[in-house]
Amino acid sequence: MKLEDLLTRVDAGIETTINLAASLDPDGKPAGKRLTVESRHLLPEAPRPPRRAESPPKRHTFYSADSFATYLSKYGTPQTVVFADPGRERIDAVLDERAREGFEVVSMVPQIHPLWAPWAALAGKRTPLTTFAQFIAENRRSISKPDGRTLALLLSQVRASVTVEIERGRGKNAVNGLMVRTKIQGVDKSESVELPDEIEVNAPLYVDTAAQAIPLDICLDADTGGQVTVLVCAGTVAQAKVKAFQEMVEAIEAGLDSCAATIAFGSPMHAAWSYLPEIQAK
Repeated sequence: MKLEDLLTRVDAGIETTINLAASLDPDGKPAGKRLTVESRHLLPEAPRPPRRAESPPKRHTFYSADSFATYLSKYGTPQTVVFADPGRERIDAVLDERAREGFEVVSMVPQIHPLWAPWAALAGKRTPLTTFAQFIAENRRSISKPDGRTLALLLSQVRASVTVEIERGRGKNAVNGLMVRTKIQGVDKSESVELPDEIEVNAPLYVDTAAQAIPLDICLDADTGGQVTVLVCAGTVAQAKVKAFQEMVEAIEAGLDSCAATIAFGSPMHAAWSYLPEIQAK
């Protein structure tokens, strides 16, 4: 093979080495230079281990205060901050508030208790009386005032009367226009009985919280055809949610003695840093 071929051809797995060394005669005196050109096979490289992707940040979600507190007591630190937000119905924990290269957040989203879930779906909606009566019959055990069974019987038979009168008069105390009088009563043992305008439901709002009394306003209305509708108003639920959240926060706080985390009412917010422009040296 020509020297030019060794220098210009490149084959996979083969390398060409050129060694220039001084040659000596038998007396040890310089006798010129010797050029050695070799072509040899390279040893194959050991296989490289595959690179593993970096683990993503933690976004765990818990459903009870006990499990949330157990996790934080094991993995939390004094730099952990717990934010409770009753309005958003969730509790977030920043595991390291002083982290300089990113932060990790775990959350608790309490589940609505099965006893309160149907009442939450009914609140704020106007429903026909027949639908409401069936609802009361199915959920009467969670009604503490009045007796659920008695209320279901009262709603099973309802008498509604709508009277329209025209009033015409003169003078400073005169009444003019249409006067509509509506009277809705339940029937108990063939006697008309006034229906309550407020009931009390005894149920926990969230799973793993204590039951509490929640008053609900009942607004009944009837049209001229005698069709009765019911509107359930839950104006005190917001206060009951705050009370339930306070119970969950206290349960979490009781289980965080080992990590000394900070607990506050609020939500975690992280904004981008603002950087000043560099000053050019004159």
